[in-house]
Amino acid sequence: MGHNCWYTWLLRPAEAYPFWILTGKDSNHAISRCRNKVIEKGDIVQIQVGARYEGYAASVGRPVVIGKATDKQKSLINAALEAQKSILSVAKEGVNAKAVSDIHYNTLKKLGYEDHILYGPCHGTGLMEGEYPWIEAVSDFPLEKNMTFCTCVYLGNDEERIGIRVEDGFVVRKDKAESLSDYRREIIEII
Repeated sequence: MGHNCWYTWLLRPAEAYPFWILTGKDSNHAISRCRNKVIEKGDIVQIQVGARYEGYAASVGRPVVIGKATDKQKSLINAALEAQKSILSVAKEGVNAKAVSDIHYNTLKKLGYEDHILYGPCHGTGLMEGEYPWIEAVSDFPLEKNMTFCTCVYLGNDEERIGIRVEDGFVVRKDKAESLSDYRREIIEII
């Protein structure tokens, strides 16, 4: 192995992390484990994928309903999408990270989902998915132009033991956040 092998590996197109597709009980953990549960009609499924390109680790997460979404599933997914939208509306150069966290929390509180928040709402991204800095309730730093983050809106229901995640990368710009993926920001049903 030459001294640049690790660097060459880092730059090759590949997956950013092991993908996961999971559903059912105990999917309410921050990073749940895939298991042998058979996906059934009516399940809400977490799909989390990321590609690595030229060293950058991207991430996209979507909840998908197998069959027609129930009103409860629609409400949960819409809350996550609304929280993500609120995050992207304030994340720009010079804004304090706490303000981003506050709008995430206040949006979910207004929608009745503040007890579903486990963490968040954003983590840094770059050479790896989920890197420092994190945007959380205790964060106190200004967002700087060209910082890259992922909205990581995770909502878990401890009573039903299910969870969903809506995740997309974005770049901090002067006047607004530049989203790196807008793919299917909607209720996705596989009928």
